[in-house]
Amino acid sequence: MTLDELKELLQKNKVQLEGELDPDTVIGTLGMDSFDVMMLTFDLESAAGHELKLTLSDRVGDILRAVNDGN
Repeated sequence: MTLDELKELLQKNKVQLEGELDPDTVIGTLGMDSFDVMMLTFDLESAAGHELKLTLSDRVGDILRAVNDGN
């Protein structure tokens, strides 16, 4: 998954992105709540093909590595 694909997925999940999304962006700063993270996790798990554990304190770069590398 690329940064642009993650951005599209966030927008699909109704996350309002203000400014640029970069690897250091903490997803909790995007106005998401726990339910939003859960819904995003389901979508990311479908794309990744494996289970993910996301929290509001995760950074975009960490999420992309987890999706792409399986960690």
